[in-house]
Amino acid sequence: MRPPRTDESAPTNEPALAKDQVRCAKCAAAYRPRLTGGHCPICDTAAGIPAAGQSFLVINPEDRVLAIVIGATLLNIILLGLLVALVSYR
Repeated sequence: MRPPRTDESAPTNEPALAKDQVRCAKCAAAYRPRLTGGHCPICDTAAGIPAAGQSFLVINPEDRVLAIVIGATLLNIILLGLLVALVSYR
């Protein structure tokens, strides 16, 4: 005889969520809060606390590289401006 199933091993009809998706607490729709401004696209409910093992703010690696490039560019512009100011001061 099989042991009774717990809630964790019970079969579900819902498809698995992608890494950056959350499930709406009100209508159970799966969506990506980063793409929808933190609101469910079906019922406009604000995204709640993510389920265990899910991060609310998932940063795409391409976005992370872009942020580093933009930051380095801004730092370079500031340093070049300081260099120009120091050279022109003499």
